[in-house]
Amino acid sequence: MVHVEGKVGRLAARSLSWAANKEERVPAAKALLESLKHEEWDKGWLDSHVALETHFNDEDQSSKAIDYASQARYYMGSTIQTFVETVVRAAEGGEMETWLPGLKGVTFEVVRGQGDATPFAEGAGPGKVCVVLGAGNQNFLTAVDALNRIFVNGECVLIKHHPLRPWLMEPYKKMFAPLIELDVLDQVLDEDFDRKVLADPRVGHVHLTGSEATFAAVKKSVGPGTTVSGELGCVTPWIALPGAWTSKELQTAARMLVAAKKANGGANCISPQVLVMTRGWGQRDEFIAEIRASLTAIPDAKAYYPGARERRDDFLRRYGVERADDDDAVALVEILHEEDDYALQHEVFGPFLAVVDVEDPVAFVNSKVKGSLTCTVLAPQVSGDPADVLEALNYGTVAQNTWSVFGYPAMCRGGTWGAHPPGDSSGRGTLGNHFGIEPFLDKTIVYAGDLAKPPVDFATPVPAIVYDALFVATLRTGGFAATRVAALLFRRLLSTIPGLFGYKRTPADLS
Repeated sequence: MVHVEGKVGRLAARSLSWAANKEERVPAAKALLESLKHEEWDKGWLDSHVALETHFNDEDQSSKAIDYASQARYYMGSTIQTFVETVVRAAEGGEMETWLPGLKGVTFEVVRGQGDATPFAEGAGPGKVCVVLGAGNQNFLTAVDALNRIFVNGECVLIKHHPLRPWLMEPYKKMFAPLIELDVLDQVLDEDFDRKVLADPRVGHVHLTGSEATFAAVKKSVGPGTTVSGELGCVTPWIALPGAWTSKELQTAARMLVAAKKANGGANCISPQVLVMTRGWGQRDEFIAEIRASLTAIPDAKAYYPGARERRDDFLRRYGVERADDDDAVALVEILHEEDDYALQHEVFGPFLAVVDVEDPVAFVNSKVKGSLTCTVLAPQVSGDPADVLEALNYGTVAQNTWSVFGYPAMCRGGTWGAHPPGDSSGRGTLGNHFGIEPFLDKTIVYAGDLAKPPVDFATPVPAIVYDALFVATLRTGGFAATRVAALLFRRLLSTIPGLFGYKRTPADLS
């Protein structure tokens, strides 16, 4: 406790000058970008990451472990890099780039609403610290939460790591060394953190990515005047608009939906939980058949998050379905009556997907489905521009013909991420908005074009060699970037040879 209080004290002593001197932020951001390129933050934690999230422990699955680790390394580094690059671009008078690199045709728009000011702008206040309570389901979420408070809100931050991911301490220490040296950021393990710290008068704000229950508990634990923000997830709906869909559109949409559902074992705040279709749509059964085929074809992901399987099975019992196997499979349940709304009001955060048919999908999800974080709209080419539908949805991020996961990199490039205001069923406050768009922010809309031509196939694993090349080209760049990429590809080719002699590669072999 004394150890943590000392960290809070140092951060609080620094907070006034950090908030007042905005000129410090760009040099600090640029130093962080250099740290990402040169510090070996990608060492020592990937084995733990793979062990937590996958079943790739056997020798014959070591190549899958390598692929998974490479993906995680690249996603964490590139997400942080993009966010901080946008901090610099905004501060130096640049313009927001509303396209997503590597995703052909994917763009986004920040939509202004009606009002006088952006809501939920509370912060730590003069001379006080923000505590960021780390997320348990993704490696980069805690980092971006902290960076948002540091650079966008101008606060000094103490990170409390989630108990599922204590191994993030070391990579964060290396990546964020410039901020730690400036006494702008510090971190602590869950086991060393006492919740009484939240009531410390030097703590002015708490931000978290977590559950509604945790959010409520934190609000009870903080001191007088301390504000709380957070991203709390959602019973995420996907809407399939009626019309004459082609076979390709049905197959692509089903594959995309199932891949999004299975990702991370369903432990994503944006994991689809309910498919909403218009009652009487003629291709409804054909679409369900495609979904069932994709559920069989796409491998299950490990439902590792605590309670995920149990919550799925509890949902099934409530709908009169008993499960014989304790496995990771996604359960698909068709809700026959809108009144059977348990699955519409409780986030499963695990392998469960519901289907419901209604008269007006937009009105239904706006009023009957809990949460307002993200929503995906699937629209066939024949239906034309679904602009009216996208604009009518009361969600912080709305995605057209793709998974709303792309709303997060859009936020890192200057968009917004968070619950749709007002209300806090999916949290309170927003991330991003580096360029200070005002007045009242309504939502970010991500556009992906033709449903039959998706920007990415979420269901097809990308080999490590691709992520490794991207990692070197974007996060290890220097005067010899091309040479280094070529050398890495050559090493990857040669690394297949030891496998012939019984050598087992692990994520620790990544270089």
